[in-house]
Amino acid sequence: MTNRDVIIACDFSSAEETFRFLDLFKNEARKPFLKIGMELFYAEGPEIVREIKRRGHRIFLDLKLHDIPNTVKKAMAVLSRLDVDMCNVHAAGTIEMMRAAIEGLTRPDGTRPLLIAVTQLTSTSEERMQRELLISAPINDTIVKYAQNTREAGLDGVVCSPLEAGMVKAACGREFLTVTPGVRFADGEVADQVRVTTPARAREIGSDYIVVGRPGGSRSRGGLSPVRGGVREIECATEGSISGGTAGGAVLRSGSSDADGIRVVRQLSKMGLGAWSSRNFGRHGSCRIV
Repeated sequence: MTNRDVIIACDFSSAEETFRFLDLFKNEARKPFLKIGMELFYAEGPEIVREIKRRGHRIFLDLKLHDIPNTVKKAMAVLSRLDVDMCNVHAAGTIEMMRAAIEGLTRPDGTRPLLIAVTQLTSTSEERMQRELLISAPINDTIVKYAQNTREAGLDGVVCSPLEAGMVKAACGREFLTVTPGVRFADGEVADQVRVTTPARAREIGSDYIVVGRPGGSRSRGGLSPVRGGVREIECATEGSISGGTAGGAVLRSGSSDADGIRVVRQLSKMGLGAWSSRNFGRHGSCRIV
């Protein structure tokens, strides 16, 4: 598995919606890397993971386990049988809990998925952390300490905002993975996330896996036109151009087809820079990048 990729958040509430979206990629040789979160997993259970794996997708199972060490160990032993590619815990659960997670996740043959730990959720500001959680240290110091604990426990990396990816790398080494939600295009909505940046800046800082695709609260019209600004932004950060199927640059226009959109998804994934909102794609929604 490459250590530089885009992960599309598969933000659906049912298998029907999920497979309608994934059918758009059924003829693609390189399937998108997907994030399956609590909503979809709790709605459909382990079978949704098995079916998506059968379709050839890599999966980041984003359940953020946080419990006593023995409970996390047993839960991870169950998740390891789903053959996901990445899963996670909360670093706040302590080094002991994270070590138990690795023990449970590791299969009899010694293999396991990547295991990462959440430092601070991207919706948590320093003020909120200090006032509500009574953590008096600056948020950057807290994140670096959680990352160091994660490395000491033997995990592969952390989930952090893209703003902290560089300092995590400096403290824990270049090979220590940073998986970064909180990526928004320059003119996009941030919803309830407060520690965010753009794809170009995330790449510059040092994010390994950029998680994108969280939908906004409303649906819009206009085919694929809402993505044009985001595509231009990515173009400015990369060599060459992004094309919706023709040479010479980004050509997604109002009324562009799903096939055009899929070609750009493939191109963006190759560059490790951005992707589509899963819920809002083509004729099945507003097709906005968030």
